[in-house]
Amino acid sequence: MEVLSVQLNILQVFMPMDCWFVGRQEEAHVEVVATFGGVDAIAASHLASLLASDGNDQGAAKGFSHRPVSEMELKALASAQVSALHPRHVFKADLRRGDGRISGMVAGFLSQQLLPGVYPPSRTREIALCLSAIAQTLSMHVELAAAEKLVLETQQDAQIDSLTKVLNRAGWNKKLRSVASIEEEVAIGFLDLDFLKLVNDSHGHLAGDDLLRRTAQTIKAELRNNDCIARLGGDEFAVMLRNVATTDASELKKRLQLALSEADIKASIGVALKSEAGSLQKALQLADSRMYEEKRTKQRPLANNSHVLNFGQV
Repeated sequence: MEVLSVQLNILQVFMPMDCWFVGRQEEAHVEVVATFGGVDAIAASHLASLLASDGNDQGAAKGFSHRPVSEMELKALASAQVSALHPRHVFKADLRRGDGRISGMVAGFLSQQLLPGVYPPSRTREIALCLSAIAQTLSMHVELAAAEKLVLETQQDAQIDSLTKVLNRAGWNKKLRSVASIEEEVAIGFLDLDFLKLVNDSHGHLAGDDLLRRTAQTIKAELRNNDCIARLGGDEFAVMLRNVATTDASELKKRLQLALSEADIKASIGVALKSEAGSLQKALQLADSRMYEEKRTKQRPLANNSHVLNFGQV
């Protein structure tokens, strides 16, 4: 963060170090969020030992603890090829939020021996003000990160079907917009359950909900991690496969038919490729048309057909 970097520059005036770090702390994990001294490329994992160990107040400025760096730690830094950092002393101060909880830390590393008249520094008031300002800035950073995470989670929740835990229509439409202008082959599939209403009427909506959940799980198990599945509403599902071969459309339908059949789930399926339809929008229309054509041509069994009504397995 730029503001923290500026504040470290000010702290450097009153308490000179070879380098400074501001770390955001969450339980045992430390994330380096600002640096001073040209060592911003050093991973926080390489600094974990230095940042985790507390020292004492002897030879340190007010608010800081101090300790020498051990030979073992120096060897660990050397083995990690952190050639820019050769600290002999660590100065560390905890940063606290308004409620008193620790939100992070400021750590300074010094490579030369402590010089009389320099350490401890005499500008303790100015150093304390710097620490207070850094603590306030870091708290704002933590609160902003939490707010951004909440907004992201809210947006994601708004795109997820609460029953099946796959994308809903809003999430599906967002996925479609993300691939609309991409020059790659896309396979679109639509799937419509054949007997959801009959299940709801004969065995109740809990059985129908279970059928919808198992349908989503069965379809998802046949897709790659970067493929997309959505429940568009009612008993209709959609899938999208990106960067596929021209043979993948028919193979997708076969895989879905087999998986659903093995799960004793009856559905009509239509699949189309963007290349055969001419555009993504036309592929959506073609897949939808093929799905309804398959549904119309099926022989509807009677409602009292024992095979159809064996919903203990559906």
